[in-house]
Amino acid sequence: ALDDAALPSDESGLAAADVTDEELAGAASLLANGKTVYVRSAINSNYVVCIKGASTANHANVEIRKNAWGANQRFTLLKLSNGNYVFYNFKSSKAIGAASHTPVSGHNVHQYEYVGTTNQQWVAVANSDGTYSFLNAANKNLALALNSGTPKDNVNVRVTTKSNSKTQRFTLAEASFAQFSGSLTLRPSSKTSMAEAVESGSKTNGAKVQLGTSNGSAPQVFTYQRIWGGYYLLINKNSGMVLG
Repeated sequence: ALDDAALPSDESGLAAADVTDEELAGAASLLANGKTVYVRSAINSNYVVCIKGASTANHANVEIRKNAWGANQRFTLLKLSNGNYVFYNFKSSKAIGAASHTPVSGHNVHQYEYVGTTNQQWVAVANSDGTYSFLNAANKNLALALNSGTPKDNVNVRVTTKSNSKTQRFTLAEASFAQFSGSLTLRPSSKTSMAEAVESGSKTNGAKVQLGTSNGSAPQVFTYQRIWGGYYLLINKNSGMVLG
């Protein structure tokens, strides 16, 4: 069962009879650091939070659209030491936040390069119906909300005074996507007999990476590690050092 102290509860403090402990625990697991999720409207789960026009620019607007499984509709979660969450858009690697450092009800939500301010951080509140509300850490009386009670394409997302409105309630779904598994080599498509390798098998900082005949040796082999924001680290198998 989910520990009641693990997440804040809604104002009623009551658990809905049709939401099991297993369902609550499963939803809570999606709030884990590094998870990539779709943030779905509780009114109609076919509609998800996304970045307008798949933009990667600062100040690009946040809205909802019917889920098309796009990278701009996915968010990677970073859980901070204070318990707050940052929502990094998978396509842009920018964080969504209230469009003011001192937000008030009605302020817009947009994406911006993460600068560590609380208007870009969110407090996850578990509601008794199995949904979540996301309160803005700069003003915890404000919740992420749809601008309409009828989800449809291009409905704006903003912050409004927290209430029991379903426009402020969301569910999470894990975003699955193709990714590498195991080790890999980096070979140019124009000459696959060659592979990138750390020069002379060096294990020192600043060592050069250069093309050589592919032979499967450890200096030519890299493993991957996925991190927040949709990025991967490439780690050389021989040295244990990161390609950069």
